[in-house]
Amino acid sequence: MPAPWIGLQVAEADAGALKAVRISSVDARGPVAALGLRAGKDLASSDLLVAIDGVAVTSTRAFEELLRRRTAGERVRLLIYGEGRYREATAVLGREPEHLADTSGKRTTDVGY
Repeated sequence: MPAPWIGLQVAEADAGALKAVRISSVDARGPVAALGLRAGKDLASSDLLVAIDGVAVTSTRAFEELLRRRTAGERVRLLIYGEGRYREATAVLGREPEHLADTSGKRTTDVGY
């Protein structure tokens, strides 16, 4: 079964009291491409992903685990913090594109879901 795909990569973020991950890149072909998320190399230029379906995303590992529990076609609610405000967005998870799939039969750790 293809892994669920959200079309973004995240990185650890030191955002003080706010526990979240920094959105480091957004795939233009991915499920969240139209949401207007800001991706960047630092906190000043990127949005933070705070929660998925009300569950805190406090690390890249937490992000991976939350997505692994989902299936392609499932709708997820994202809580985003950026530019001094919170906002919610909804996305439908896609199927992992073939160029990202691991054909060896083993699943590797990759936060670029």
